[in-house]
Amino acid sequence: MKTERKARTKTEEATQRKKKTSEKTNETTETVNEEKVKEEELKEEALKNEALNLFHEIRQHGLKPFEGASVDFHQKRELVVFIPGESPIIAVVKHEELLEFLLKNGVRRVLVDALFPSRAETLATISKANIEVYFIRRLTVIEKFRKFLKKKLKIEVSQKSDFADAVLQSFIKPKYLQQIDWRYLDCLLEMQLWRDNGINYQKYKQRLKTWPKEKRDRVAKLVTNIEEDARIFVHTVLKHYPEIADLFKELRIEDDAVTQAYACEIFLEVLPCDTLIGAINKAGIKLSDKPSKKKLIHDGRMSHALNQLAIKVYHLNPKKVDKMFKLMLVKKIWKFSRRIQMKKEGGRVGEALDRVGPESRDSGRPDLPKREGFIAYSPPPIRAGDLRKQEFAGNHPAPVQGPKHPAVLTTLQPCPSPPLFTP
Repeated sequence: MKTERKARTKTEEATQRKKKTSEKTNETTETVNEEKVKEEELKEEALKNEALNLFHEIRQHGLKPFEGASVDFHQKRELVVFIPGESPIIAVVKHEELLEFLLKNGVRRVLVDALFPSRAETLATISKANIEVYFIRRLTVIEKFRKFLKKKLKIEVSQKSDFADAVLQSFIKPKYLQQIDWRYLDCLLEMQLWRDNGINYQKYKQRLKTWPKEKRDRVAKLVTNIEEDARIFVHTVLKHYPEIADLFKELRIEDDAVTQAYACEIFLEVLPCDTLIGAINKAGIKLSDKPSKKKLIHDGRMSHALNQLAIKVYHLNPKKVDKMFKLMLVKKIWKFSRRIQMKKEGGRVGEALDRVGPESRDSGRPDLPKREGFIAYSPPPIRAGDLRKQEFAGNHPAPVQGPKHPAVLTTLQPCPSPPLFTP
């Protein structure tokens, strides 16, 4: 009995020792975790203060920020939201709480750095709440702006700070911003799905002619799937922009879903372009034959869709697609998109970003000289097809110089007693 009691007491003492040691380890881990949390909070607060100091330092040089919230998106981390103003706000917000945070602070416009499919649902929800959504068309602009601050204004910007990135993108010029809504986002998602498969459409069509008969059934299924994606994409665009059916009739592609998908691609790409020269630039069409040091930044997928559409509409040889045909299509589709925008906004296109007049965001091209250097216009031989004949009849592809500004045309009245010259 005594030995049993001694054994029990020893086991009880051992268990108590284990409990005490586990409690001590738990206490130490809790204290360590608390210290880590405090360090992270202090580090976050320091980064916030650094970003706010950066904002005030840039404002001292006369640069104007975006009138709304600048959001630095991350797929796995929480968002950083910066709202400039007299008393700027910078905060870390969860993805699901973003809309509530924006409405709470009375935000009517939102700017994000880029448009990815993973962000489409969140941005569509924000757009449906009557908040304007903008994104930066070129991500390289942020890095260029960072270099500009360092070289010209002598302002150093931290490389690894989400708070500083949110502040930086709020100072990007309006000409690099593009406005979208939830309808446009829905069309962009379907366009992305169509593009993922549609890039192989011509390749599979060629294989249907050249591959052995026993293999053609599988290739035919791939072609059918791509055509189905094209129909879904076109149906989505027609649902949000029903006027595009008139464009299909004008191009005589009412019965070809794949060609309609190419036309919808170009329509969505040129829809945000304020000027014709901006749409031409985006399509990668050089109006000048003179060599230029500056590269023409363009959308490669749009250029591919434009090439395929020109082949289908004008019945061209795929190996010889003249830039004139692509230029005519861009001009036609851009004018069509302008009519839709004018109808939608009541004739006030570009007013949201103050981009009206000659200093629009798309004005100016590095490869386009002011007076000379345009490509010589020589119409190619007319082949079969009435549409091509109608296009070339009195239609010059180069942009025509419009009327001068009224201020230029004003003639000054002679002054009877001109003021004396004072150096």
